[in-house]
Amino acid sequence: MQLQPVRYEYKPDNALGLKVSGQHIGFGAQAVQKIIPEAVTKNDKGYLLVNNDPILWTMLNAIKEQQREIQDQHQQLQQKRTHIEKLETRLAALEIMVKKMTVQRGPRR
Repeated sequence: MQLQPVRYEYKPDNALGLKVSGQHIGFGAQAVQKIIPEAVTKNDKGYLLVNNDPILWTMLNAIKEQQREIQDQHQQLQQKRTHIEKLETRLAALEIMVKKMTVQRGPRR
């Protein structure tokens, strides 16, 4: 995902009147607005506010897509393993045939 979490602290006298202390982790509203505009609103004072629900749904869909890709790759890998096993079986049979032919001809002079 293109969003990068940031650490932040609210100023004691912030314009939104939030009485929260300590560090928080989240996304910058401007960054979110570029990627998931429906997750950002503007309040009556002009401040951007982030609604995490659309972000969570977007992340869930990204995880589902990744899971599909993993399953596809797993299936391709399984097909390749099966193909390699068949080739190894054929190679072993060819090696046996060559060995038999060498024994039947006898040593070369």
